[in-house]
Amino acid sequence: MSLMRKCIFPTLKITAIGLSAAWTGIIACSKDKELDTNEKSVHLATMGSAGLVGILGFILLRKEGWGKTSRPWLGLSLIASHGIAGVRSRKAVQHQDKKDAVQSGILQILMVILAACVFTTKPHKKV
Repeated sequence: MSLMRKCIFPTLKITAIGLSAAWTGIIACSKDKELDTNEKSVHLATMGSAGLVGILGFILLRKEGWGKTSRPWLGLSLIASHGIAGVRSRKAVQHQDKKDAVQSGILQILMVILAACVFTTKPHKKV
């Protein structure tokens, strides 16, 4: 098993989930219309780590022979929807729509968890 599969990808996956949860917590507690530098940094790290999960997961699935199935593309579409929800939550915070911002943040968490499951779980083979 490669170092990427054993160490790097699981750590990045947990980081992306944790940062998505942190972003959702920040926007739930935010009172300002403008994001400060710490909030912007968390948002940027959230989006970047989820993007890396998508790229590395796609590469790992293609490398392991799953390239002819729809799993790599499903994972990438989930990561893309994470990005769309991230932009939507940031804009909702700027427009002081806390309900929509938190809903989009929760959607981000779900999308990155689902993508991580798609990239890491393997279907059982019939015996």
